[in-house]
Amino acid sequence: MRFKFLLATTISLFIFSCKQTVDNRLCNNHFIQGINKTYDFDFDSALKELDAATAENPKNAHAFIVKGSINLLKGEYNEAVVEYSKSIDIDPHSVFGYYHRASAYAALGEHAKAIKDINTVIELKPNFSYAYYMRASYRNGVGDLAGATKDISKMLSLDPRYKMAYYYRGYLYGKQKYYQLALEDFNKAIELKIDYANVYALRGVCEYQLGQKEKACSDFLKGENLGDSSAKDYSIKYCK
Repeated sequence: MRFKFLLATTISLFIFSCKQTVDNRLCNNHFIQGINKTYDFDFDSALKELDAATAENPKNAHAFIVKGSINLLKGEYNEAVVEYSKSIDIDPHSVFGYYHRASAYAALGEHAKAIKDINTVIELKPNFSYAYYMRASYRNGVGDLAGATKDISKMLSLDPRYKMAYYYRGYLYGKQKYYQLALEDFNKAIELKIDYANVYALRGVCEYQLGQKEKACSDFLKGENLGDSSAKDYSIKYCK
């Protein structure tokens, strides 16, 4: 869901760029039709239009990014990497090219390459908060829990109302057995009304580890009532 939101934002920026540019070759009819088809989730038609757009103008980096993103959404990760790489070859300072290629690399399990691309994103745009969130995910993928936690903290310094970041940092703290810090983050995520039932199970685990069994069992019950199967498992394990 987060990727789809960012893709929509990226496409919107491309359309705005089209309205501002004096080079109409970047925003030819095929490119605009490809964008429209992408919004309609008609990916096959979108790719045909975008192929025509890049054939007409091989320097249209935006079109390659959208093509890569369609491939990513279709689960064709290697093809996505190829298209994003073409956009980067055209524009070596393409924040979105590197950002999205990192997602494709991560989907392929190539987290080291994903981290390298996100490092470039952060060098190009240091206040891009979501880049730190994604790098945290990739660092977690290679077992760098401390680095991942540091990235989430940086993101929260830029966007202190992002509730999923509190949830994720709480999860990372929990993996490192920093249960009090994890508990504080889960409390904050719940305060911000995170729509994720699993937060109660994870908070319950922290409470149990901190000797707060009654609170833990209450949270497991809340999670179970919200449909979280892990909360039911914890309840059976710790509260029966």
